[in-house]
Amino acid sequence: MAKKQAPNKQGTPTHEQALAVLDAHLSGGVKGEGMSFARACEFVGVNRGNTWKVINGDDTLRKRYYEQRLFKHEANGDKVMEVAGMVLQNKIAPDAARVVIDAMKWEAGRQGNKLQIEHTGKDGGPIEHKDVSASDLAKKLSREELKQQLLLAEKVYGNDT
Repeated sequence: MAKKQAPNKQGTPTHEQALAVLDAHLSGGVKGEGMSFARACEFVGVNRGNTWKVINGDDTLRKRYYEQRLFKHEANGDKVMEVAGMVLQNKIAPDAARVVIDAMKWEAGRQGNKLQIEHTGKDGGPIEHKDVSASDLAKKLSREELKQQLLLAEKVYGNDT
């Protein structure tokens, strides 16, 4: 016979519990380095999904979360420089440092701001596209502007242009 699971007694966390999760996750933690959000919720004894809802629904908690995340990213940048210094002092092997720094870069990318950018044309409408030939473009440029463009092309592509 299957064992009956106890009902989830972790309801909606209080403001104080959500704040404790933020502190454990982003700043304090056990070693002063923070811990994963899931581990912080477990540590405080609250449900992860409900805690996100409380944080997102409270302007003060949401602001604190983003401020602490910013400080955490700054601290991680300092740690990268620390690791690089340890390599220069021959305290750790370059390959070990590379693993540590790659993990920090991965975490920074995962936790980075996720912006959704939408491009629109005039008055929110579609963006107008016009095909312009090189000769049409050359007609619109002054002689000096055309000369600058040709010199730039030579620098970039060589004399084959």
